[in-house]
Amino acid sequence: MEDSNLKKVRLEKIEKLKELGINPYPTRANKKQTISKALESLGKKVNIAGRLFSYREHGNIAFADLKDESGKIQIFFQKKLLGDSFKNLKLLDLGDFIEVEGEVVKTVAGELSVAPTSWKILSKSILPLPNEWYGLKDIEDRYRKRYLDLLLNEDSKKKFILRSKIINSIREYLNNDGALEVETPTLQPLYGGANARPFITHHNALDSDFYLKISDELYLKRLVIGGIEKVYEIDHDFRNEGIDKSHNPEFSMLEVYYAYGNYEQMMELTEKLWENAAEKILGTTKISYQGNEINLKAPWRRLTMKSAIKEYLKVDVDNISDKEIVSTIKNYEPEFEEQGVVRGFLIAKLFEFAEKYLIQPTFIIDFPRETTALCKPKDDDPEIIERFEPYINGWEVGNAYTELNNPILQRKYFEDQAKNYEKNKEEAQPLDEDFLTAMEHGMPPMGGMAIGIDRMIMLLTDAKNIKDVILFPTLKPEQILKKEAKKLEKIVIDSGKEKFSKKENTLSSQDFSRKIVVVLNKELPTWQAMNALAHTSAYIGNKMDQTFDTGETFSAKDEKYPRNTQYPIIALSSKLGQLQNLLEKIKTSGLLYHAFIREMIETTNDSEIEEILKNKNAKDVEILGIGVFGPNEEVDKLTKNYSLWK
Repeated sequence: MEDSNLKKVRLEKIEKLKELGINPYPTRANKKQTISKALESLGKKVNIAGRLFSYREHGNIAFADLKDESGKIQIFFQKKLLGDSFKNLKLLDLGDFIEVEGEVVKTVAGELSVAPTSWKILSKSILPLPNEWYGLKDIEDRYRKRYLDLLLNEDSKKKFILRSKIINSIREYLNNDGALEVETPTLQPLYGGANARPFITHHNALDSDFYLKISDELYLKRLVIGGIEKVYEIDHDFRNEGIDKSHNPEFSMLEVYYAYGNYEQMMELTEKLWENAAEKILGTTKISYQGNEINLKAPWRRLTMKSAIKEYLKVDVDNISDKEIVSTIKNYEPEFEEQGVVRGFLIAKLFEFAEKYLIQPTFIIDFPRETTALCKPKDDDPEIIERFEPYINGWEVGNAYTELNNPILQRKYFEDQAKNYEKNKEEAQPLDEDFLTAMEHGMPPMGGMAIGIDRMIMLLTDAKNIKDVILFPTLKPEQILKKEAKKLEKIVIDSGKEKFSKKENTLSSQDFSRKIVVVLNKELPTWQAMNALAHTSAYIGNKMDQTFDTGETFSAKDEKYPRNTQYPIIALSSKLGQLQNLLEKIKTSGLLYHAFIREMIETTNDSEIEEILKNKNAKDVEILGIGVFGPNEEVDKLTKNYSLWK
């Protein structure tokens, strides 16, 4: 029965309850015990309440499962105990909240149950819950309807309980270390503290534009100047940037500032916070993230940025020119545009291709001066700053400086950056005159550090996607998705390539919020390209959690076809070198993907393919096509630089 019909039936039950003088939404509940407490109360009378998750009636008895936050228990309804109220049980539905009072007994089957002498409805549900045994299969629904996800996916609920405990462990440690937790404004007249594109909004009463904060840094430093020597904030920051498996526009950040400290002290604090959270919540510093065994035990490895480039990319940046650095970058990212980029940023850009090797906790230290205007240069090399980023599982999970406290030098750096602001207002920081005035009153030496809370939770709970650890992640509104789907539907229907009959058109059941994109080697002959496209799409369809096809027929050019894909499939083209680079990016995206290689045309025997690949380096494998499936914006971010297959 469709949800609309079920809703109608349930609304009718509400009216029947009212006719019986029963309020389906009473103002009081009399719950006296949790279900977990009831399970320890055999032979005692209890009064419990919760949500109905199953109901089975057998003549003059009925069984139900009742859940609250603490657990689940069976309810053993009996007509001999309930009298006339037994017949009203038929007005209950799964998802309803009820209260029952009775003795905790053991059934003939030996199961602990409550045998009610009375029951009461607390809240009537109008819409049905998804099937408990299968939960929410659609990943997008899990994020949009988190209330159902928490009800039906125990693993999801556990992650968010752990999230709260991990954040509490951070607070507890910092409070015990003498730090004061504070709050800084979310609406700011100027944004600063990071290179990021802000969200902008307008305050009607003040008739002024404000920005959602991208960082807490400049406000927290004002407080240290004001005499609060150890200060921290755990709060949401907002950056108007892309979305992928480890980025969300609204995210949780810890920022800490200690007067008289430096980046060495911040490295020790970072290690302690991670180590303490793991030991306190998980009972061990050894974690497993998506198959990688990671040890968070201090001390962590320390490696300069230049040394990391030399070790992992085999490039000594101190002995090559800017032009040679650009050429090396283009080996990894052919579309890179170097115009106007200074040497320090080129070095930092090159380092990005070494990040994936940093699986075990590692501090990358000593960055080029140009990478930030807020950090103190090293005494023995003014072109290098005392900055570090901690890396785990190939991810940057924080940032820290020996903070610049020279107001004269800070003004110069801000002014240099302000020139860049005029060229690139999307990400550069504007000059904050009020902060400079605060610094001119005297700022103590200081160490500052930030940790991305969401990535920390991902690693400690083995979550694949940042959306799995944010209760309400940023998603495209459903009404916009529906408009886009209708627009695309009209384009497809109106195109001259395929005329679908109105009667059998299945486009309305298709999902245009997600798609499959296959990027093909542009040198392939057509038959091989089509072969790679078909195999890659079929593999993805076989592996995806969602249904691949609509299961319905469609008509095209007066012929009937038995199946119709539920998602658009788009073919793009690329050079072989770009495909290898694309594969590395897709591997860390969290999206479903498949790479189709030359050997898959030559043989269908998996063991033969594995044997051949054992003797090949990754760079020597000829990729014919790479397919990726997921939300439009995430797939587009990875594939937007490739042209359509001709």
